Amino acid sequence: MEKKEWQLGAIGCKVSTWINSTTSCASIFTLVAVTADRYLAICHTMKYAVWDSRWTLYVIAGIWMLSGILAAPTLAIYDEILFTLDPPNGTLVARLCIATQDETMNFIIVNLLLAFTIPFMLISALYTRIFITVSSHRSLAVNAKIRDERVKLRVAQMMFTVIIVFALCWLPLHGIYSYFFLAKDYSTSTFQFASQVLRPIFQWLSLLSSSLNPLIYIVYSQKYRRAFRQLLVLPCRQRHERTRSMTQSTLKSRLKSHSPDEMLFCGRFNGDSKSACDIITLPSITILSTLNIPCPPQPQRTRYHVTTSF
Repeated sequence: MEKKEWQLGAIGCKVSTWINSTTSCASIFTLVAVTADRYLAICHTMKYAVWDSRWTLYVIAGIWMLSGILAAPTLAIYDEILFTLDPPNGTLVARLCIATQDETMNFIIVNLLLAFTIPFMLISALYTRIFITVSSHRSLAVNAKIRDERVKLRVAQMMFTVIIVFALCWLPLHGIYSYFFLAKDYSTSTFQFASQVLRPIFQWLSLLSSSLNPLIYIVYSQKYRRAFRQLLVLPCRQRHERTRSMTQSTLKSRLKSHSPDEMLFCGRFNGDSKSACDIITLPSITILSTLNIPCPPQPQRTRYHVTTSF
């Protein structure tokens, strides 16, 4: 006899299902919030400029509270159930975490409306309004008109891509959950295949939606690409600026400390493309450093003509 069991118990069944539903709803509502943010930034620029960062925290908290409340019925619907099946090769005992309530049609309808249909309609409407706003701003210059047409086309393509990706990522998951709620016989091979194979794939696909949207924005928006590039190179740039600032400060302090019978010599080392600024002391030559920075102006001191090779 082959035995397959749900390992987390009845409480784990309820809690894990609630967490899964909560995070799924939060992901969808976050996409709606991001779309609304883009709508305010483009269509209501003045209102968006005075947007306080505290409201962002309120929106995030509201998203998670609404998601948790919407997923709360799963705590009563799902439970751990033991099934005895009769496959051709013997008896199979399966302990499953599934919906146990018979009257779940109301939950299916409410969940489908609030967690997919309404968000999908909002995202579609907001992106359509964004496209209309961008299209209404026309320029008189010929080159500006060409740029405007390209911007409109890019916005339309991005809008269409976001909507299609959202539908393709979330519709299969809601479809298979509706099938689970409506199924009468859990022992069929179709139900087992949908539960063990299709559900993990569709859950992963729904989570992929949130990861794909930033990539879509990067592909269609030059500003997003520039910001993303700055985000990646910012730590290296800050470290380079600190090093450069310290080096320049050191050079200035050394220049102030040398005597009048010394001079600043700027040249190249053995044909190297790097510029070097060194303090030359007669009759000896003292090389302080080789720096990849612009040479500072030479101080007004006694100049000596020195011919030397580096």
